[in-house]
Amino acid sequence: MVMVAMEFRSDVLFILKKRSQHYGGAMLSSGLANSIAMLVQMLRSNSINAISKEVVDNNCIDRLVTMCRPRVVVIEALWVVPEKLELLKRLHPRTQWVVRLHSKLPFISGEGIAIEWVNKMAKLYPSVEVAANSVTMCNDLSNLYNVPIKYLPNHYDVELKHSYCHWRTSNGELNVSCFGAVRPLKNQLIQAVAAIAYADAHNRGLKFHINSTRVEGCANSVLKNIRALFPITSQHELVEHPWLSHDDFKTLIRTKIDIGLQVSYSETFNIVAADHIDCGVPVVVSDEILFVHDDFKASPNSAPSITRAMGRAMASRTGVRRNTRLLQTSNDTAEKVWKSSFNWDRE
Repeated sequence: MVMVAMEFRSDVLFILKKRSQHYGGAMLSSGLANSIAMLVQMLRSNSINAISKEVVDNNCIDRLVTMCRPRVVVIEALWVVPEKLELLKRLHPRTQWVVRLHSKLPFISGEGIAIEWVNKMAKLYPSVEVAANSVTMCNDLSNLYNVPIKYLPNHYDVELKHSYCHWRTSNGELNVSCFGAVRPLKNQLIQAVAAIAYADAHNRGLKFHINSTRVEGCANSVLKNIRALFPITSQHELVEHPWLSHDDFKTLIRTKIDIGLQVSYSETFNIVAADHIDCGVPVVVSDEILFVHDDFKASPNSAPSITRAMGRAMASRTGVRRNTRLLQTSNDTAEKVWKSSFNWDRE
């Protein structure tokens, strides 16, 4: 049962849907939950009383809002039916309701209700606002529905538990990560091919690390193909990891990985890439990820492009430092946007 103190009115309440999946045999936090925890910490550090709660379904929201008395409710991701929001805004007329999206159009095209639901939510403006953590998505939806779409970006809690220079000696072994849920738009297969090419060119045995216990978006064939790729050569190995807690995940990156790959087709932030930067590990991404230097970006449609970007990232002695500065700049922008997005003044 959720217990919340009654002597205050919270500034913002983030509400997430509790996940029923058990990845690798344990209920562990998702990237979405981790990102919201970081936002809550950032807002609290700016004297904004932020709370995050997980609920089973949208029938739990009324009771939670009644107890927390928030000025702003942010529904994280697309899971509350529009009709429920219509009811909630009548029950809590003094509360500002925001539905915050974490995907661009290519990703939500796989969710059959997305366009219909967002259309209904847009018609509830201004008592219900649609928000996105991507400027591109804000522009796309604003033009489509002819209402303002609020920009509410991610914030990453930078720890910097490294010395800006990550060079592991591994006796000729190359450890490359391509972590995250296995999804078609995450583009893992071509990144595995590129990593093999890089290892072959440098005469190193490859260990290609993935998470294999969270497969989404009809991506079983993607995982099957990745598994079929490595028996072709005895020199290289696929290493499959279960879904880990965020702390354990970062320890794995910091202690085992030489370079990370996140050359995906569609992203609005990519917390895994930020994790690699914070752990002092080089990372190669696509143009979708804005807080990585252009030198370490590659085409998601070209294995040679990814292989060349790996070479640049591995050869750079200042790459991690440059990426860290870009991530910190992204954080500064996010902090300013969130602080100016709502009237946080207390009553």
